[in-house]
Amino acid sequence: MSSRAFVCLALIGVLATACAPERPSDRSESLAEEADRETEAEQRAVAVVDGEKITLAEFERRIQGMAPFARARYSTIENRKEYLDGLVAFELLVDEAERRGLGDDPAVLHAMKDTMVRRLLADEIRARVDIDSFTEEELKKVYKEQRDRFSRPEQRRAAIITLETEARARELFAQLDAVERGDLQNRINTFRRAAASDSSSPESAKKGGDVGFLAAPEAGMDHIEVARRAFELVNVGDIAEPYKHQNKWYLVMMFDKRSAQVKSFDSVSSQLRKELYEKRRQEAKAALIAELRAKSKVEIFEDKLAEVKQPEGPATLDATTLGRQPVRALEGKK
Repeated sequence: MSSRAFVCLALIGVLATACAPERPSDRSESLAEEADRETEAEQRAVAVVDGEKITLAEFERRIQGMAPFARARYSTIENRKEYLDGLVAFELLVDEAERRGLGDDPAVLHAMKDTMVRRLLADEIRARVDIDSFTEEELKKVYKEQRDRFSRPEQRRAAIITLETEARARELFAQLDAVERGDLQNRINTFRRAAASDSSSPESAKKGGDVGFLAAPEAGMDHIEVARRAFELVNVGDIAEPYKHQNKWYLVMMFDKRSAQVKSFDSVSSQLRKELYEKRRQEAKAALIAELRAKSKVEIFEDKLAEVKQPEGPATLDATTLGRQPVRALEGKK
């Protein structure tokens, strides 16, 4: 690997916006015409910097590799010239960095390895796993095995008022339960106001007593007593009889309720495909590493780990930024 290639990596953060490549888009021309054009474009230069060509083909690849909204900007000669100036500046900086010997900088060498590993993994995993390869039968099998993930039990949205005495609890219950049931919103708002002003729990009072949606009570759940009372109620706006729990008295109102729901396979198949793809990607990566370890000699000296110096202060700029972005195409560099 040439020192110039290493130096290119050292400058990936300098002109990242102007110079980081992306995958080229599909081409519409016929293969024969495209081959002829590519040959010509690879030979023609749009700029030469100290003997290094920036070819027409490379320039086109950069623009075509951009997102559609970014490509549209370079439909004019003026903007293409601006972009070319950025590429020239990049080459000048590479040359200067190379003259200063940055090709041997440890951070640059590490960045090169990091980029090569990313490229290797991307190519290898792409060859082993295809997101479109999963059959409907495979996805349905996962859906059946994980059906609980896509099910939601019946839920009740509850609100509470915490009070110190039974007398006050029964007095307030009588007042709130007497509010006209026909005006449901007013009935709920009245309970909210009472929770804000009368509840002995500041946290509950701040929320108007609302504890959110609760599933049917089961051992270990939060607000189990609240859930138990809420699920004894029938209609939204109903208030449970005052009850005592851990030396406090409580009023519970049902604010809302949701029926049980199960998401259909069709509604989650796309999600399942992505999850299965990511799982297979990780498995492919693990398999590749296992294969490489099996045919390589690896020695680990765990006793030496205790000798590693503790890091001091924040990470350096090089350590945190180098290697994150792929460097531009280096075809033809010697």
